[in-house]
Amino acid sequence: MRYLIAVAAVFVTLIVRAHSQQVKIDVSGELTGATVCDGVVYFGSFGGKLYAVRASDGTTMPGFPVDIAVAVGDGSYPRIRPGVYYGSLGKAVYLETSKHGVVKVWPDGAVAWINRLDGSSVYFASAAPAVTPQGEVIAEMKTLQNIFLVKLKETDGTVICTSPPLSMVPSDYVSPPAVAGGNVYITVVDYPAAGGSKYITVLNLADLTVKAAVSGSAYYGSTPYVRGNGIFYGSSGMFGELVFKLNSVTLNPDQQFGAGLSPGIPGVTRVTPQGSSPAGAGVFASPVSADRDPGGTVYAAIGNNMQGTVVAIDAATGKVRTLYATGNQGGGMVVSTKNVIAYCDGKTLQTFGVDGGHYGSFTLPGYPSGPCYDPTTNRFFVTTQPDTTGTSYLLGFDSP
Repeated sequence: MRYLIAVAAVFVTLIVRAHSQQVKIDVSGELTGATVCDGVVYFGSFGGKLYAVRASDGTTMPGFPVDIAVAVGDGSYPRIRPGVYYGSLGKAVYLETSKHGVVKVWPDGAVAWINRLDGSSVYFASAAPAVTPQGEVIAEMKTLQNIFLVKLKETDGTVICTSPPLSMVPSDYVSPPAVAGGNVYITVVDYPAAGGSKYITVLNLADLTVKAAVSGSAYYGSTPYVRGNGIFYGSSGMFGELVFKLNSVTLNPDQQFGAGLSPGIPGVTRVTPQGSSPAGAGVFASPVSADRDPGGTVYAAIGNNMQGTVVAIDAATGKVRTLYATGNQGGGMVVSTKNVIAYCDGKTLQTFGVDGGHYGSFTLPGYPSGPCYDPTTNRFFVTTQPDTTGTSYLLGFDSP
């Protein structure tokens, strides 16, 4: 018996608010989140293709779309938001497929290499690859028994080394890796069947050995965010919505962060009052900071099935203030180079300043991915899943 796992013949429309310009692109399948780099927006479809369009007018880049399903040859498709990095050989697009193949694509659409790894086709990848400036590709691999990280050569995709098992439950969630200062940081979430714990793992970039594993709260966790000597990451579950901070030198909880604040644990601050949010709330999006105040404040998005909130957190003390709250389900956020926050709350895209001033609200036609930002056009971009007509969208909005 065969089951359809993606919607066929779905259309995606790029709508750029500037000049009321609209461009339609036919796409088969649901969409991944979008990534923007150098004025080009990249996103994948469950129909098996990788797309690249100009942020300025939505026109398709030469050589795209790339048929990943045909290139890999195993019926797989882009499952996770693609990553775009400058490695030692220049810019390239990296993506992990639904069957754990890692694919590198050049900006002209040519497939550089494919590594199918030894992953399981049963458990979908939950993390996009990361690439260091030295040309080391860090990717996730799930087998039928474990979750690993693997380091690949940028030149041809061959495996350099593999980490120890990071979880014994391959259905667990692993965040996209963050690489900084010779370390790789990821969050690993053991769902309730595995005890309901969540922790951040620090690995040595050189050989992917584990240097530290620090427990957090339960269930969901965000991608770690490295800024200066601080490693910030969000968490959720039975203890509420929390943001953690580790010292990047000692790899221990920052003793000053959260001191004297709820829940009374060094290195932890509660971003909403205890008991104020329904079960299932969590800091889903990676904490970020604004260019205007790179060391003093980090911002975090909180979401659940009933509400979404964006908070500003003092990076040194952990003190929290609410910037924006909505009655809709929360989602991802991004901060522009002009210190404007875009936040998707499940039904709308909201824009407001880092000081809390609200700029605008745009109704979305379907459930959105987290937004991305293009500084060359000063626009936010977001993909949405099929609406009631079966149409998916890539939407572009001018930032204030």
